[in-house]
Amino acid sequence: MRGAIIFCILLLSTLLTEAAEKRATTTSYRKALLELVPGDTLTLEAGVYERGLPLSDCKGEPRAWITIRGPESGTAEIRQSASANCVELWQCQYVALKKLSFQGSGVSGQFGVSAKGGVANLVHDILIEDCVISDFNTTQQAVGISTKTPTWNWCIRRNIIRRCGTGLYLGNSNGAEPFVHGVIEHNLVHDPIGYCMNVLILNTQVPFCYGGAEVLAEDLEAQLQAAGHRAEILTLPFKWYPQQTLANTLLATKLMDVSSFNGMAIDRVIALKFPLWLIPHPDMSLWILHQHRAAYDLWDSNLSDLAGMPDGRALRDLIRREDTAAIGRCRNVYTISRNVTGRLKQYNNIASEVLYPPPRAMERFRVDSYGDYFFFPSRITPIKRQELVVEALVHVPEPVKVVFAGEADSPHYLEKLQQRA
Repeated sequence: MRGAIIFCILLLSTLLTEAAEKRATTTSYRKALLELVPGDTLTLEAGVYERGLPLSDCKGEPRAWITIRGPESGTAEIRQSASANCVELWQCQYVALKKLSFQGSGVSGQFGVSAKGGVANLVHDILIEDCVISDFNTTQQAVGISTKTPTWNWCIRRNIIRRCGTGLYLGNSNGAEPFVHGVIEHNLVHDPIGYCMNVLILNTQVPFCYGGAEVLAEDLEAQLQAAGHRAEILTLPFKWYPQQTLANTLLATKLMDVSSFNGMAIDRVIALKFPLWLIPHPDMSLWILHQHRAAYDLWDSNLSDLAGMPDGRALRDLIRREDTAAIGRCRNVYTISRNVTGRLKQYNNIASEVLYPPPRAMERFRVDSYGDYFFFPSRITPIKRQELVVEALVHVPEPVKVVFAGEADSPHYLEKLQQRA
């Protein structure tokens, strides 16, 4: 019995000493890779590692992963000068790659991170996190992260994949070598040659009305295209009166299908205005300019035409219910201001994040000096309430000059402002 206890203590001591925190340099790392055992963490010191990161039979365990990571400060940059992929995974499991930089070296067809070989190579439970994968772009077929072997339980998270032929290509297009039960989240794929996302930007359209919403949609489209995505604005006419037309619009949007067009899948949808988030899509994000304010904060004001409709209250309640359900299903919910975020929380009890839109041609904005007037750029329309500013000027103790700039939706309202001024 005593001998068995001593044996168990020795065995436990051996296991504890085997799993360790290890460090390696640009000259010692290839040897260190061969000595990794379950539970090990290998930290690569800052520097350029010219001989790639080949991992063969690197097998951690469910509670004892093998982790290969970069340093806390500086960068461990992995390159591969030979005709091989920068990282090649062969018969690996429970392996984590963290905070590493994988840099293409111009070798034709070279991939960043690769697992290939079909059923002869089973690679599962892999984590790739907080890495930068750059410049594997000799052809469109050169891929940042590629799997051409049966894989499962991969997590690809918070990586930057830039200037690659294709960002990620997981599994085979013919259905063989499937990629199963994986998590892919919070990655940035920037400037690939091909195979980026097809993104639709949904915005409403009121004929002969052009303002901030249209500018934001156009600038968002341009930025998505600059990042390598195929992006396009899809506008739908919006008429909020009479009440039956508004009700029909809600129904029409719920019946629309924007999942694919002409055989091309739409990977993501970004909706900007009511009622476009009612259109069903499995991957919809919102950047809300505003909801249908006549059903919300303007309901009790003289600016809500909805309140004067015969069934206005019922239609208001319908809009609020549909908004709450649809917005609650969306993947990401952003707004353009704290006011919009506050209203969304107050009326729909939905949390959102403020994402301020940058002004167009932001690089041209500057401050040289201050003038002797307040500047009010906006469409001239009752909803923008320029009238409040004109009325307030009566009560200021000193002379104040205000300059309004923008097109007038209603000549009558413009004339009214001019008369009051």
